[in-house]
Amino acid sequence: MLEHPAFAGAERHARDVDELELAVPDLGERDYVVILTRDHARDERALAHLVRRPHRYLGMIGSVRKVHAIVARVLRREQELGRPLPDLSRVRAPVGIALGGRTPAEIAISIVAELLADRHGGTGAAMNVVPQALARLGAPASTVAEGHEGDARDDR
Repeated sequence: MLEHPAFAGAERHARDVDELELAVPDLGERDYVVILTRDHARDERALAHLVRRPHRYLGMIGSVRKVHAIVARVLRREQELGRPLPDLSRVRAPVGIALGGRTPAEIAISIVAELLADRHGGTGAAMNVVPQALARLGAPASTVAEGHEGDARDDR
């Protein structure tokens, strides 16, 4: 898939956590990084290392329970070492937009959707404007399907 011309400029680095400096020595403020390792300990080491490096976006895959545990351990270790706590405001974990998917392909789509939303300033919210159109027409509220009255952007 990465051979497709659309991905000509894309870089893919499959390295172990201990090789992060080799894999991405020039990580910068415009770079997106997603942590996808084989186990929690590697995820934790990657997050602890990458959170202090420049990046636009840092995401980590995992369950809510895993994210809570890893963040707690990273912060506790930093405190024990007497270091200032890292800025976690740009970290997204679990990575992805809540689309409800369960398969690897569906999870991948939710991750890419979040990356695109971040890149373009989107929110990930539904763009449905039917409720607004009906309201402008004075249509009865019963015409709008329940649960689908999301906020939409006015420029669509």
